[in-house]
Amino acid sequence: MAWCDIGNNTISGNIPPEIGRLTRLRHLYLQNNSLHGEIPVNLSLCSNLVELWAYKNNLVCVLPRELGLLTKLKYFDFSYNKLIGEIPKSYGNFSSLLEMYLLDNDLEGEIPEEFGKMKSLEIFDEDFNRLSGRIPSSFYNLTPLKVIDVSFNQLEGSLPQRGIFENASVDSFIGNPRICGGIPGLKLANCNFSRLKKINFKLVILVILGILGLVVIVCALFFYRFGRSKRTFPSLDNNLNQLIAMSYQSILKVTNEFSTSNLIGVGSHGYVYKGILETNETLVTLDATTLTQLLLYEYGMGSEASTQGDVYSFGIVLLEILTGKRPTDDMFGGDLNLHDFVRNAMPDGAIEIVDPRLMRRQKMIEGLISLLGVGIDCSM
Repeated sequence: MAWCDIGNNTISGNIPPEIGRLTRLRHLYLQNNSLHGEIPVNLSLCSNLVELWAYKNNLVCVLPRELGLLTKLKYFDFSYNKLIGEIPKSYGNFSSLLEMYLLDNDLEGEIPEEFGKMKSLEIFDEDFNRLSGRIPSSFYNLTPLKVIDVSFNQLEGSLPQRGIFENASVDSFIGNPRICGGIPGLKLANCNFSRLKKINFKLVILVILGILGLVVIVCALFFYRFGRSKRTFPSLDNNLNQLIAMSYQSILKVTNEFSTSNLIGVGSHGYVYKGILETNETLVTLDATTLTQLLLYEYGMGSEASTQGDVYSFGIVLLEILTGKRPTDDMFGGDLNLHDFVRNAMPDGAIEIVDPRLMRRQKMIEGLISLLGVGIDCSM
């Protein structure tokens, strides 16, 4: 049997593994049915297969890497199913392939660099998946390639201005906000940034936890050193002696929440702010060292810890980590601060303000947006 056409029916059930016995099969049409289950590995035994059409079914499985043995394939279409996992690198062995369609599935991972070996490829359509990484550089030299569509994925990186990309349409790449460059007609963002290294999100969390742990140890040592002494700090400068009775919220008030209008300079210990005490209208300056000592006094030596100060500080630090921006950046001033910047972007523009190095998967993006909401609530 060279032909098997059961397409455009209402056939359900699994694709029978016995199909692998049809070693002379050249044309297989399974499209537009209700087939479900997995793609049988035995299909790779149909070594003479030229056409494989299986779009618009309910196949829920990974793509078998064994299908890479079908080196005579010219047409390969598993679109509009529920395929998961990564695209096998072995499919780069489809040396005779003309058209590949895998659109509208749930595939993830990178497009294999091995696909550059498909020297006859004319159409490559993999839109509406969750593919990430860069478009393989090996694609740049696929001269027969006429159509490429990778829209609505999570791809990144710069596009060249040669080969298929020289006459590409913006529709081919839309829905990938981290793709840049290309020909001017694509109107993509300029690639005026250095190549970002992939970040292990778990590593970021571990680093943050490590820093917090170090702060706890320093505070504990400080408390042990001065805990039994009188609650005075003779070694502190005049500024701190005037500030010692003030809470963190009071510091926020006299510095206008560390507004740039109160910023008077940058020193070896960080940013220096000015403020006027309400009690005697005395002008004081406050840098990172003074603030740290004051916080240690409030949270470990003196009166009860300020809950509002805790929550507010946590919220601001959380927004800094998620956006990669600082409250003292040049973009903030006047009526705009970090809190309002994030709040105004929520929820529709949240993806645009999140530090792009933190975005790897759709579920992660959803989690980051939720964390932005926590940061906003805490920094009210």
